[in-house]
Amino acid sequence: MEKFFTGITGLALSALLTFALMTSSCKKTTTTTPTTTTPTPTVAPTPSMSASYTAGASSTGGIVEPFTSSLTCVHQFGTTYGISGSAVYGSGSNSQSYTIYMVANITGTGTLSLGATGNDAQFIVNPTSTNTATTTYDVGYPQSNPGTGILNVTTFNTSTHLISGTFSFTAGTPTTSGPITIVNNGSFSNVTLP
Repeated sequence: MEKFFTGITGLALSALLTFALMTSSCKKTTTTTPTTTTPTPTVAPTPSMSASYTAGASSTGGIVEPFTSSLTCVHQFGTTYGISGSAVYGSGSNSQSYTIYMVANITGTGTLSLGATGNDAQFIVNPTSTNTATTTYDVGYPQSNPGTGILNVTTFNTSTHLISGTFSFTAGTPTTSGPITIVNNGSFSNVTLP
């Protein structure tokens, strides 16, 4: 009988060793699957410009209108930038195009006087099919009684390359007795800096 227990003990011990070896070699391993993230493309904000105006016989009646056609900022030289936007009203032979153009010595955010040395603003009535003349109302005219204006740069970001701000000005021509054009409630935003 002793031989029987020794044989059973040997078998049991052998089974335990086999089980222990099998479980240690069959250890469950955890693997991590790498995840990939697709970057979301950066979408540039939409540039805009708007203002209300009275220019000779043309007027928005105080309503702020968009000037988003050909909206651009141009680096002219040094710290001088030109900001320009146009609008077309009417259609066909009754259409009229207007442009607001400002040039200023911009080094960052802040308020600049339009009409001061190096800073100018113009309201331009572009030619039409029936009127081939361009009329330019300039802050610097008439020289005896020039217009005035303010350009307030609220964003001047050389990292994102965007400029934003507000503006208003009065302007005339060399032949007027005083400023006859008024541009109010002007603003531009997210215009690309060159």
